[in-house]
Amino acid sequence: EADCPLGSRAARILRTVPCMMLARSLLLGLLLCRTAAVRFRNASDAAAVRVAGSSAHPWPAKNGNFKRTGQAQWAAGPTDLSEAAWVFEHEANEANGFFYQSPLIDSNGNAHFSASNGMQYSVSPSGKVNWRVKLPAVNAPNGQPPTPVLHGSALYTVDGQGSLVVLSLDSGKELLRKRYALGSGSDSWSMGFDEETQTVFALGFPTVDGFAACGYGGTHLYALDMHDGHIKWTYQLKKCNCNLMSSTVDGQVIFSDWVGNTYALDVHTGKELWVQPGYGDKSFTTGTAAVSETGLVITAANRHESKGVVKAFEVRTGKLRWERFFAREANNAPATYRDRNGRLLAVMGIANNAGYPNPSLEGKVSFNGTVFALDAETGETVWKFSPPEWKHPACAGSTSEEICLPDAFTNPSVDSKGTVFIGWMGGFVYAIDGTTGKGVSSWETRSGMQGAPA
Repeated sequence: EADCPLGSRAARILRTVPCMMLARSLLLGLLLCRTAAVRFRNASDAAAVRVAGSSAHPWPAKNGNFKRTGQAQWAAGPTDLSEAAWVFEHEANEANGFFYQSPLIDSNGNAHFSASNGMQYSVSPSGKVNWRVKLPAVNAPNGQPPTPVLHGSALYTVDGQGSLVVLSLDSGKELLRKRYALGSGSDSWSMGFDEETQTVFALGFPTVDGFAACGYGGTHLYALDMHDGHIKWTYQLKKCNCNLMSSTVDGQVIFSDWVGNTYALDVHTGKELWVQPGYGDKSFTTGTAAVSETGLVITAANRHESKGVVKAFEVRTGKLRWERFFAREANNAPATYRDRNGRLLAVMGIANNAGYPNPSLEGKVSFNGTVFALDAETGETVWKFSPPEWKHPACAGSTSEEICLPDAFTNPSVDSKGTVFIGWMGGFVYAIDGTTGKGVSSWETRSGMQGAPA
């Protein structure tokens, strides 16, 4: 059976209320249920994050770039997370839109993010809404908007009808709409992009049978022309995916599915270059793959009985470089960066996910999690950071009226100085010294969160 396993996050997406976090140069922000908060060191410094004369976007995709390394090239984040500078909240007529995806940052410091009800927002560095656009048909079986990608003057996303939608970054004006599939699937998947071939990558399913097989996941990867939206090629996954985050590097598209199969395809043709097997139908993960600056594909998956594993493969051959096994689950993608000693590290959170709010279990269950920084070349543990034990059956902020079912940790993000930012289901965002593993600061969100920092 290919459905998301009972109890998995992907199987429980309806009526969930996860959150997102933004982190960039002078700001750190969060999308909390229907509310977004963004913090600047001081608002007058917003323009300082821009590169004079540059149209490059500092955070154009989830995990920061199209390789998904998770590190900002030049932007240093805040180390004091004590308060928010401004708060964004849904208008009354935009209710029932939960923030499930990750924010992006354009070259002018604007934040771009989507909600599960189809709303796409652009918000200025001072918290002013630049524009908002409603995308159609986000109800099952079609899906909800993914985390988009930014390129040039446009934002590339997908609506609930399985159409590629291109919007102007300046105005939100629709520049292109082209249907490529019956639907895209739901959950927190992300668009991908390849500069060389001018291709965007999207998740989808071509038939109702595909939806029935995967629930809220997708069965196919679609390579779409960024200019007119035509399908260049499609690839059917060996298992479904509800949290796709494809990386592009050296003419390859790299990604993994929900049982941990890891794929490398030719970016021009979709031909399989190599596939490394995962752990079969009894396993499930929302973890995904990222590519380091040295060409290592680092993936997160789970074995049977909720045991996590992190692996590193050589990008050209798929050869296994190393693997690490953990007693708890691996349900997010790693970030890779160099610490102050020049050592290349891979950092990610390891923890079992909380479940539904259940008053009868209060005081009877608890969750522990650890952020591990591993030597990216060997898999050796360099440092560990553990938030306080979470002593509740559900994540922070989850109630029977508004159920929040995020992963225990968000994907981590790392600024140019090596500070690691990561969210924890106990309702805190942490800034961690990426060289020592020492906690620098934290912000209590009072809610779990799903989106990755930016």
